[in-house]
Amino acid sequence: MQNLRILQFGILALGAILFGGCYQNACGISTSYWDEKSYYYDAQGNYREKCPDNLIYKEKALQQQEQDALEAF
Repeated sequence: MQNLRILQFGILALGAILFGGCYQNACGISTSYWDEKSYYYDAQGNYREKCPDNLIYKEKALQQQEQDALEAF
């Protein structure tokens, strides 16, 4: 009976650690609810957005943003 409680507590603690602070935002999946992109204009005057490096699936999100930008034109 006590082993079952320890197992339940362990599963609950593991779930809280793994899924407690992950949010989906425009840059991908990060620990912040709001996207922390930096915005700037390059030397040719093109508007650019750069996502932080500590994200999961950053490349996929950036490719989707680029595809959306190309479709807008």
